[in-house]
Amino acid sequence: MMDIDAVLGNKEQSRAVIGLDSKEFEYLLPMYEQVLRDQDPYFAGRTHTLKTASDKLFFILYYLRSYDTYDVLAAQYGKKRPRAHTWVKENLPILTETLKRLNLLPAREINTREDFKELFPSTKDIFTDVTERGIQRPKNSKKQREHYSGKQKAHTKKT
Repeated sequence: MMDIDAVLGNKEQSRAVIGLDSKEFEYLLPMYEQVLRDQDPYFAGRTHTLKTASDKLFFILYYLRSYDTYDVLAAQYGKKRPRAHTWVKENLPILTETLKRLNLLPAREINTREDFKELFPSTKDIFTDVTERGIQRPKNSKKQREHYSGKQKAHTKKT
């Protein structure tokens, strides 16, 4: 298991291992602890290898930074693969909720042109990368024209 204090004490190493420096980590930690308490107010169950909120936050940030396999994570923490998988599944929603409460999550829903213009008012041109998949030629001539791709010389749907 990594020495969290040593990693957080070294700015370059901290950025390399978890993607944050110690000040950013300390900024997230109180809200992460609050979300942990909200999720499980009694902290029921057996004691874990990840005993503190700091351990849990460090673990999930390390996982997101490195994307090690569960086998590698388990080996680093002296556990088995299912335990590493459980830790990721437990701590990822807590981190997401923490970032949401701190208003650090980006807007993900852009459904209309107006939504896009509201989020990016200075953007003039939009280029979209699409994939064309072949479809069976429609019998209706209007639909044929809609789905005909001059580029592919076939009837396609753009996705």
